[in-house]
Amino acid sequence: MTRIRLVSELSLALCLAVLVLNASPVKAANQAFMADSPVTRFTSAQKKQHQEMLIDLVKNAAEGEKRNWQTDDGRTGGEGTVTRTYERNGLPCKDLSVRTWFRTMKATNDYRACQTKEGQWMPSN
Repeated sequence: MTRIRLVSELSLALCLAVLVLNASPVKAANQAFMADSPVTRFTSAQKKQHQEMLIDLVKNAAEGEKRNWQTDDGRTGGEGTVTRTYERNGLPCKDLSVRTWFRTMKATNDYRACQTKEGQWMPSN
């Protein structure tokens, strides 16, 4: 059971990381935008903190709740808010607004995640 939960959390983290790292659905049309995204400048440890924040946001935060992380000096970090909770096809969904920053570089992106019948949270359109 623990292994299944770990695999589910890793799947969610991977999917959310792909969403964050590929923030624009028109990625192929605008590669230069992603080169200037704060997340691309994060260290591995910072990316891990960001993923952990996203997982906690999707799995545990109610509408209006925020989750965040930042470096000790506050110059790098992320903040996410659940902007809406609702059902889609009878399954719970959440809309998220995620802000990231790296020094003076800032970005805000919106995402949607819905729970599957198996109980996993997955990115959705």
